[in-house]
Amino acid sequence: MLDFLWNTIVPGFCKVEFLCFEAEPNWLGWLVLGVGGFFAAMFAEMLLFGIVASMFAR
Repeated sequence: MLDFLWNTIVPGFCKVEFLCFEAEPNWLGWLVLGVGGFFAAMFAEMLLFGIVASMFAR
């Protein structure tokens, strides 16, 4: 599963050349992936908690 995600996300991500070196993320690429992943996880958590809270509020 992770291999599939890695092989689908990184080639598109590495089209921005200053984020990658030889088709692998460099330190700035890892920082962008990490911060972006963090915000995506927080967004998904807020959505999940909002849906669960609205189900119990009725």
